[in-house]
Amino acid sequence: MISNQFSDLSITEEFGFLPTTLPIEKLPSSHKAWDEVALQIPELFFSQNTQQLLKALPLLRADEESLDSTFLPRASTILSILASCYWRHGYENFFSIRIADISGFLPDSIIIPWLDVTRRLGRLNPFQSATDLFLNNFKIKGNNGIKYNPSDALLENLEVLVPSFGNEGERVFYMSFVEIHACIIPINAAMSRIQKAILDDSEETPVVLAQELIIITNCVRSAIKALKKINPNPMSQTYCDPVLWAKTVAILAVPPNEHQQGGTSGASTPFVHLLDAIIGRQRYRSHYGQYVKHEGMYLLPNNAKDYITFVKEIGLRFYLDKNQNRKNFDSALFEFNNLIDAYAGQGGWLDEHVSKVFNYLAVATLVGRNQSTSGHERHVFQETWVEVAEDLKITI
Repeated sequence: MISNQFSDLSITEEFGFLPTTLPIEKLPSSHKAWDEVALQIPELFFSQNTQQLLKALPLLRADEESLDSTFLPRASTILSILASCYWRHGYENFFSIRIADISGFLPDSIIIPWLDVTRRLGRLNPFQSATDLFLNNFKIKGNNGIKYNPSDALLENLEVLVPSFGNEGERVFYMSFVEIHACIIPINAAMSRIQKAILDDSEETPVVLAQELIIITNCVRSAIKALKKINPNPMSQTYCDPVLWAKTVAILAVPPNEHQQGGTSGASTPFVHLLDAIIGRQRYRSHYGQYVKHEGMYLLPNNAKDYITFVKEIGLRFYLDKNQNRKNFDSALFEFNNLIDAYAGQGGWLDEHVSKVFNYLAVATLVGRNQSTSGHERHVFQETWVEVAEDLKITI
């Protein structure tokens, strides 16, 4: 069943999971105060007066009578970032050793409109989602309009629309998610053609399946290249300093214990769940596999959940298994295995993600980070990054 609530995520064949126009850069004049404080957010990182300033914000509602649904994505982005800033910006809070030491209180100026937005987006609890922080939070350099070509959504061309820190590590990390989802745009149309071919069940079906699977595999390989742009090499054009990342970006997304963990990890982006649905993934072993299956899926927008369920119900894997001995299905089976290899094989998407986690988490734990964007805090004993990497390997 398709949700009838407004969604902050577009799903189209032309733009995939990216918005069909560039994210709105300004709220209406009635909510100008939010735009103005959003400009100050990077500076508030260094301030001891962050909470006082945010408490002093006027209470602006975001219900149907107060804010048009067109502005909900930007409102959700700003309010979720303001909540994180209230909790973590300023030396005393940001460098707290344990997240449990941070109070979960939010002033009415943030929590009341955030609850309005939460209800209108069909979320059960207020949290910072991947759409808030990544997919609805970008702009393209040199483009001052609202129309854009998704082929321009390359990391090198992208800037964070509402930055929390304004550093290069934030830009590279956040905007890589945008490019990754630009890479997979052709998948939606390919799945439509796959569904039609399966329903037709004709002599042309295996030919169509093989062709479309090649398209999907190429999308995954392009996404791997985009992921690799998150680079710890200072000489790289897309350098993401692992220490800076660990001390800023990686910590901001983790809320106090009494609040809903948000969706600011790869496990809560549409890409991972879409690929799982296409290949008919059955096993979700390990702690992180369970996180992807349950918490990560929960954090997706409702229409994304509906769409991924639809893709799963196409039953591509089941159809290929059932017809594996039929004439002319060899190529389709071969390309399906190629897709699985590109996603979960050696050097594939999940393997590259494990490698990235190993490198960044190794540095992060050494400089004092002991909490993850999956919301699980742990004390660091001995080479925690090895343990996490092995856990992710099992997840594959």
